[in-house]
Amino acid sequence: MTQKKNIKKLKRFLETERMHAEIYSYLAKEEDHPKHKRFLNKIKDEEKEHEKLIAEILKDEGAKVSSGGAFRIRFLFYKIVSKIFGVPFGIAAIERDEDSTIKDYIKLLKEVRSEKHNSKIKKIIKDEEEGEEELQKNLSDYSEHFDYIKSIVFGLNDGLVEILAVVSGLAVVATSPLVVVIGGIIVGLSGTLSMAGGAYLSSKSYNLVEEEKNGRSTDTSPAKDAVYTGIFYFLGSLASVLPFAFGLSGFAGILGAIIIVSIVLVLASAVIGVVSRTSIKRRSIEMLTISLGAAFVTIVLGIILKSYGIAI
Repeated sequence: MTQKKNIKKLKRFLETERMHAEIYSYLAKEEDHPKHKRFLNKIKDEEKEHEKLIAEILKDEGAKVSSGGAFRIRFLFYKIVSKIFGVPFGIAAIERDEDSTIKDYIKLLKEVRSEKHNSKIKKIIKDEEEGEEELQKNLSDYSEHFDYIKSIVFGLNDGLVEILAVVSGLAVVATSPLVVVIGGIIVGLSGTLSMAGGAYLSSKSYNLVEEEKNGRSTDTSPAKDAVYTGIFYFLGSLASVLPFAFGLSGFAGILGAIIIVSIVLVLASAVIGVVSRTSIKRRSIEMLTISLGAAFVTIVLGIILKSYGIAI
């Protein structure tokens, strides 16, 4: 690899360290727990030190150290997701980025020949790896918070998948977009009650099992689980009826519903991927396959019914 490419990588690392320092500073201000606030401020200081070390390497190489704000877009993303899903989710999201950054530093280490620069990069890698371990320990304190996020996404996913299948079949035989809207909302409301009830009973049963097994219940509230699951199931169900509410009908409405549901499913899959530390791409493909597959089956069913003159 040429020196020029190494310089380009170092500049990218500089922007990343700046962004990490900014987001940890923001999360520290948002965090109420003294222990976690101290930890986030400590990580922020380390990221600032890493930024300084990278800047020193760049200056030694005669490269211009920019103070631009290219990292602002990424910072804004982390700020938004932290505001929506809370500080713990923001920490989990940036932790994935930290893991990727460590791997990139290790690759760069093999390409840098200067012993002086090597020692600085090794220090950064050591700090990042130790910080990664501490991050994992801190994230374990937020298990209850992540349980509620899972309830939210669980409800949202089911609402998106199930109601898309319903409106796709209805749209083929419906004589008016209003029929699809009413049908989707009715099924969405019944599904909301069913999902909320199921989430409550499941959470309560789990707490009883844990109490019997370990002598204590979990901190998760069955009522909160039910509320989060039910509300987001209904919100997910509304995504499929939106195109028909705006007057689209037939296959145009189905296409609009598929596009909206697909976008929301990818975002929801990203949330679960961050929380569960699994592949976002794989989860997105799984959810899209299930959702579009169910919609395809009901569309075919609707076409068959329509061929027999059935319409509503």
